Amino acid sequence: GEVRAEGVPLPRATPDDPFSAIFYRGVPARFVAVPDEGHAFTGWSGLASATADTLALTVGGAGALTATFARVTDAEAAAAPAAHALGAPYPNPASRAARVEATLAGPGRLSVRVVDMLGREVAVVADEARPAGAHALAVDVRRLPSGVYAVVMDADGFRATRRLVVTR
Repeated sequence: GEVRAEGVPLPRATPDDPFSAIFYRGVPARFVAVPDEGHAFTGWSGLASATADTLALTVGGAGALTATFARVTDAEAAAAPAAHALGAPYPNPASRAARVEATLAGPGRLSVRVVDMLGREVAVVADEARPAGAHALAVDVRRLPSGVYAVVMDADGFRATRRLVVTR
């Protein structure tokens, strides 16, 4: 699988070839584990112990963080709970473009829109049928004035909203 730190994919690491990075001490960082096809994320270990695929971690010093993935059988995949999700836009604040990840538990219609604080739609990011899985979407904010917006995802009765700040 892959690990993303603040939306940026990190190089793949193995026990024989670990990846090393420097993060600001005391500043929270968001890590997301994204499994390869046919695999599932099973948990974090090291600096944090958690089973959720998204982890907010404030690094206080040196240490290791490991994301563990496992193969999934067809039976396990069929029994897995359905979960749609909308990740936080990155970078945020944005001045040209931001990326946001929308995850569909099954194939279906994915609608991702940007609305202003008055609820007016100012941009359509996606509005189409998509397969199950994670979808990295680009949000072009060059035509939007500075301000606070909401990125809204709708899929099969699921709705999620994330804040996006646009700066010039």
